[in-house]
Amino acid sequence: MSHKPTDEQATVIDAFVDGQSLVTVAVAGAGKTSTIRMSAEAAPTRRCLYVAYNKALADEAKTSMPRNVEARTAHSLAFRDVGYRYKHRLDAPRLTARQSAEIMYAGGSIPATRVLNAPVDLGGVVLRPAALARTALATVNRYCESADPEIAAHHVPKVEGVTGHARKALVDVVLPIADLAWSDLRHPSGKLRHVPDHYLKVWALGSPYIPADCILFDEAQDANPVLASVLTGQRGAQLVAVGDPCQQLYAWRGSIDALATWPADVRLTLSQSFRFGPRIAARANQWLGLLNAETRVIGAPWIESVIGPIEQPDAVLCRTNAGAMRETMEHLAAGSRVHLTGGGSEIRRLAEAAEKLIHGEPTDHPELAAFASWDEVCQYVAEDDGGDLAPAVKLINDYGPDAIMATCDRLTRRADDAQVVISTGHKSKGLQWPRVHIGDDFREPTPVPYPTPESPRKALVLRKSELMLAYVAVTRAQQQLDDDGVAWVDRVHSYGVPVVVVGERRDEQEPEPLVVKHHPPHSILPDAPDPLDPVWPLSAAEIEDAEQAGLVVRPESPANGLDDLMLDELTGPTPAPGVRPTGPDGVPLSPTCLRCGLPPADCTDILPMLWHAAAGRPAPELVGADRG
Repeated sequence: MSHKPTDEQATVIDAFVDGQSLVTVAVAGAGKTSTIRMSAEAAPTRRCLYVAYNKALADEAKTSMPRNVEARTAHSLAFRDVGYRYKHRLDAPRLTARQSAEIMYAGGSIPATRVLNAPVDLGGVVLRPAALARTALATVNRYCESADPEIAAHHVPKVEGVTGHARKALVDVVLPIADLAWSDLRHPSGKLRHVPDHYLKVWALGSPYIPADCILFDEAQDANPVLASVLTGQRGAQLVAVGDPCQQLYAWRGSIDALATWPADVRLTLSQSFRFGPRIAARANQWLGLLNAETRVIGAPWIESVIGPIEQPDAVLCRTNAGAMRETMEHLAAGSRVHLTGGGSEIRRLAEAAEKLIHGEPTDHPELAAFASWDEVCQYVAEDDGGDLAPAVKLINDYGPDAIMATCDRLTRRADDAQVVISTGHKSKGLQWPRVHIGDDFREPTPVPYPTPESPRKALVLRKSELMLAYVAVTRAQQQLDDDGVAWVDRVHSYGVPVVVVGERRDEQEPEPLVVKHHPPHSILPDAPDPLDPVWPLSAAEIEDAEQAGLVVRPESPANGLDDLMLDELTGPTPAPGVRPTGPDGVPLSPTCLRCGLPPADCTDILPMLWHAAAGRPAPELVGADRG
């Protein structure tokens, strides 16, 4: 930006030059990155670290910022100091929860892993070993997101139906397993799947020193709590946070608005947008009004903006991935050159791998190589820690791999070469186009009973996340905006009921329960935590298999009203003296448990991998584990 700084920008630059720590709230299109650049240029001898939200922003900053600014992501900072020790673990294949349970069971201490060899009944809700492992890993993930020094009870996710004393019992069961998992994850030679957030937490726990005179934290409204803690802990450095509280799109994933708690000497505002004119600004302010924002957008009077239908939009913004794929197919069918934000190469490779798995063929795709069938992938997404795969799996299931591959093959690689860009609202963050059309998959709210489902009174309940996403979407337009997809904002006050804006459940005192098995069609980027196992009683065939293997089953206690049969304990037959049983492949098997050294009649370990089929035949699949 080559123009003379506005009065607001000049105030920010002066505060920066004076060495003050500050917060700058910048509305959509207000030139916050340019203001950061001009501030750094005004203090050329000051060593600045620009911390970007993602690699794309960091790469862009490397080309636009002056020489005294180093641009980094949080993970690159952590990798430079400690993450390199885990480099060999980052390409490891995915693990199902059952595999994770087996790893922790085999490598952990007896007290921590005793519950990983049998189902646990928590007041009528039965969690099997894989579910417990999954809950423990979810606990570790929440801990890694947080600024907390130790894993604690509030990191344990909710489980449907587990409340009161049962909740305390769940915490008592899960915390030792979570500690065991974290011990593995922080060790360079551990066996569990290690991801960048794990080494980021290891880095943060070491109270790292960042050699910089000034830290410039961009997009601070979507901060990882653990990163915010590291940055604000840099004593002696000038701390500058920039962002827009109303563009926080990832609260559901655990992000916080660091602008609200940043240790600032002064809080300033950039309200003049350079992106669009007064009419689009007025639409943006409708959403800011519902969000009760402190700042409103001032449109650029020199830009003429229009609200209304657009025959040939430059971009179509959708709420969901499915909506974006549908728009992509429709525009391709109409003969347009289409670019899909984020590209189509990765989803195409996944679709190709999915097609192989569907036909029973193996795949070497790094994300799917661990699975023998597409059904296993779908089960992994539904039940295990596979939420990041969920959007792609849903698209492939909805449209089929052939249609996905055909669509991706017709995409235009560069956005500049396309006639229309298709994007989700989330992926449009930081982008802009002259003519923008808002897709029709943004749901219009309707009055519902409030504050409880049984309440006789109704209210129009709006979620902050939905309002923020709509605000981001409409402010991508520069000249023309067709916002018919969210035109219901004009009708918000026409229902004759109170309008209530609520936050995310993740922000409330208790964590959001991991109970939703299938994401609804309107789900935004469905990689929220996945569900735990339901209570799955043994079928008659499974009971017969268990009894044939020497296992005793009993009726479940009638205390919870169930008549189902559940696995109780191992009392398998001991081999005849001097006879060493063999498995199906003829390999001799140990007649005693590898863990405790006891014969099967006395052993309480019932994982198949540890029992080693002491009776000379494979243990049934469901021995002490779950279905996947």
